[in-house]
Amino acid sequence: ISRKKAYEISLDFKEKSDVREILTFCNGTISSNTAVKVYKKWGRNALGIIKENPYTLCTTDFGIGFKRADEIAMGLGINPESKERIISGIKYVLNIFASRDGHTYVSEDKLCDGVSKLLNVGKDKVSELINNGTVLDFVHIEKNEKEISLKSLYQAEEYIARKLTDLNKRAIYLDGGNIEHIINRIE
Repeated sequence: ISRKKAYEISLDFKEKSDVREILTFCNGTISSNTAVKVYKKWGRNALGIIKENPYTLCTTDFGIGFKRADEIAMGLGINPESKERIISGIKYVLNIFASRDGHTYVSEDKLCDGVSKLLNVGKDKVSELINNGTVLDFVHIEKNEKEISLKSLYQAEEYIARKLTDLNKRAIYLDGGNIEHIINRIE
């Protein structure tokens, strides 16, 4: 075989070996297709990234939910009260409130209660991360009301509100005596 072909075979073997390592490390909690996606995204660094913070698996497009990432994390011996775990729990609970219940904003107390129950950690640990600014890169907090939203949902609502305001400014208000004139202008 040619050098080029040998090199291609070598690369393919390394990739399959790395994917196998990811599968073995995750101990059956992810599929081989997911392991390939993880490898394609992070390459040879994948295993290190997972070991450092397994919750990164549920913040990307791998189709891995919080509970599976948490299972991997607990298998690694990650502290059940770790900052990474609580932060991921906050994201997960906010997503549940938004997708299942339709609530884009949740009171701090309700969020802390939900995360506390999900993770079996004290509400004070959750509240501390919310109030010390740790979560500000992915949440929006309405200070006066202590209502919390995922920043992406807040930004989407702001965008929609601006667009609706723009549409309202351009709206034609119908005056009963002036309909013919408006129709002629539009045509």
